[in-house]
Amino acid sequence: MIQEQSYYDIINFPKLNEICKNWEMIRDEFYELNAPIIPVNRIAKTHEEVFSEVHNHVVVEGKEYGWVLGWGESGGNYGWTQYGLILNGQNIPFTGSKMKQTIELFKNVKGIIAVALLKLKPSTVLHTHQHDDIRRKRALQLHLPIDTPKERNYNYLNVQGEFRQYECGKPIVFDGALDHFALNESHKERTTLYIEFHKKTFMST
Repeated sequence: MIQEQSYYDIINFPKLNEICKNWEMIRDEFYELNAPIIPVNRIAKTHEEVFSEVHNHVVVEGKEYGWVLGWGESGGNYGWTQYGLILNGQNIPFTGSKMKQTIELFKNVKGIIAVALLKLKPSTVLHTHQHDDIRRKRALQLHLPIDTPKERNYNYLNVQGEFRQYECGKPIVFDGALDHFALNESHKERTTLYIEFHKKTFMST
């Protein structure tokens, strides 16, 4: 039986590694981001279904684009929110001029499924789960921490029992089709840049 691999070294993905080296610029753009939490949640929905609801909120209702509520609580998890930037290789049009330089980093980069900012509030736990769509797409996930506490940084990802700490500028590549959970037991929010990508495309370049 072939043992499934929990984590991957970023060195195996040189194009993504180059993007991750720009983490300070991405962080600075994030600091300038001023966007509301919107009444759209990710509970039991695909990326495309969430996009459809966001489109209705912004285009049909004429409201501002912002952070989507995560799953994990009835009605949406305010402790875990996401601000989408790219979906299926295409820039999400609602961002306008926000996070422009970050989005530009992915220009002409093939194999990108989704890019987003993920924010996890203090005393928040994302309980053990796995993503069947990640297995179906033969994809991997990358978390690039851009804003973590300098002291008492109790932010961790655990994939199949193995922990990694979230530290600014240090990417974590993992297989989200496997059991994993994340937690923030720090005194401040943790924000990462999320990149979902086709494994084969990047490992062959």
